[in-house]
Amino acid sequence: MRIILVRCVPFVCCTLILLSALVLPAQGKKPLKAGASEPKNYTVDKTRGPWMIMVTSLRGDTPESEENANNAARELVRELRQLKIPAWIHQQFDEIEEIAAYDRTGHTVKRKVAAQQHRVCVLAGQYPSIEDKTGQETLAWMQKFHPKALEKGVYQSTPGRPGPLSRAFLTLNPLLSEEEIQAMAYQNDPLLQQLNRDRQFNLLENRGKYTVQVATFQGASKHVIANGQKAEKVATFRFDSMLEKNITLDKAGEDAWTLVHYMRAQGHEAYVYHERYRSIVTVGAFNDPNDPGIGKVAQAYGAKMKPDPQTRREVVTPVIYQFAGGKKAGQHMFLLDLQPQVIKVPKLK
Repeated sequence: MRIILVRCVPFVCCTLILLSALVLPAQGKKPLKAGASEPKNYTVDKTRGPWMIMVTSLRGDTPESEENANNAARELVRELRQLKIPAWIHQQFDEIEEIAAYDRTGHTVKRKVAAQQHRVCVLAGQYPSIEDKTGQETLAWMQKFHPKALEKGVYQSTPGRPGPLSRAFLTLNPLLSEEEIQAMAYQNDPLLQQLNRDRQFNLLENRGKYTVQVATFQGASKHVIANGQKAEKVATFRFDSMLEKNITLDKAGEDAWTLVHYMRAQGHEAYVYHERYRSIVTVGAFNDPNDPGIGKVAQAYGAKMKPDPQTRREVVTPVIYQFAGGKKAGQHMFLLDLQPQVIKVPKLK
């Protein structure tokens, strides 16, 4: 039997072994605790993770050795589960891509290449982030583990890889799409939680699934090419002067809240939401993106065609809110977005 151990890169789908609520032992000892019992289906799904330990991946170079790799992966899963470590398997199948190339005469030809080879992978653990303490400790334990299931595999010990699982690493659940990964990162962002929790008229209070973004407030940014130390000091001074004039994200957030407060006083269902690089103002709460009310909001707050005072030609003109008051005395004038857009109401954990 010939089984090849393969190291997978982080974005490659591999077999997943998941460790849940595990207290790690010293090297050579068995885990002391395990998570709740798991179903008999050992195939990983999207509910696992999002961060897991990529334990190993196995493949064969013949049909017989491929079957041996699958058997070894199942044995490894069983071995880990006997240690009270829930384990799952993920199959990564062949992917063939067609690329453009040139033959000896310089003519363009199409060639097929293997973008990825079939392999069976095993991952472990369910962690909220890559920095999770339990995940890091479990990874260190796993890298020193010598499973009996892999004793017959083709493996060479090296200083950088003393054991068959030495190259285990933390990775995201391979079944998650890029959009799902971004959404989870967004939901778990501690800065967003700090900026928006327990804030008056915040979008997190919106009970709908969708809302209409009508205004965007951003802090100013400056890109300077400075040659030499003197030029760098001048550029820094100019940028600091901009900060003193309140052209900052704090000012953007304050303006957004001021506009929402005024719109609320006028009877509009307005909300404010602060992101890392901007603050937005939205109107309405809708459960269906095709709700007729969304069109009415977009029509009311979107730009209109109006005659230019000087040329008398019709031009696209944004809605302008101009009023006195707010947190600071004085006149306020805010321009709404030219084209309001439907967005999902954010949900933070």
